Amino acid sequence: MKKSIFFTLALSISFSSCCDTLELCDLLIRSFQSPHTVTVGEVFNVVANIGNDEADTDCDTDIANVTTSLIEIFRKSISGDWELIESVTKNQPAVDPGGTVPLPSSITISQAGDYRFDYYTDDTDSVRERNENNNKGCTGCKTDRKAQMRQTNNYASIEIHVLPLSDGTTQIEGKPIVEVK
Repeated sequence: MKKSIFFTLALSISFSSCCDTLELCDLLIRSFQSPHTVTVGEVFNVVANIGNDEADTDCDTDIANVTTSLIEIFRKSISGDWELIESVTKNQPAVDPGGTVPLPSSITISQAGDYRFDYYTDDTDSVRERNENNNKGCTGCKTDRKAQMRQTNNYASIEIHVLPLSDGTTQIEGKPIVEVK
């Protein structure tokens, strides 16, 4: 009996040591950019630059369309609270080891106000990474996944101020508040 327990324990230790040496990708948001101010109805881009921080060419490449990116768009209410108005999920292309891939989104906002864009890469936690803690923030936490990710480099946020048109028009009627392409 003691021999089989020892053999199982030795096998587990050997296996985990082997797995610890695998070189996996390590996704992160290198930057998240947009203009700070736009006008109602103006088309503009937000661009997330997604990197794979593992520079070893032997590492597993993040496979295209294995994971997604999530963009949540909030509008500041009169009370000053951020209200979620749109969630957009996009397929994330492959990111080679040590590389960066820009992921642009074309945006049009049809109502003046203050907006916040929260960006999460690998929001489904589908890519096996060298450092999963940069996705989750912690293991065994009692908070929701997005709250955990906001503590990591798999999250970025920007704010944009949308100005009225020159004639004072604050909203384009008949259009959704936010269009993402």
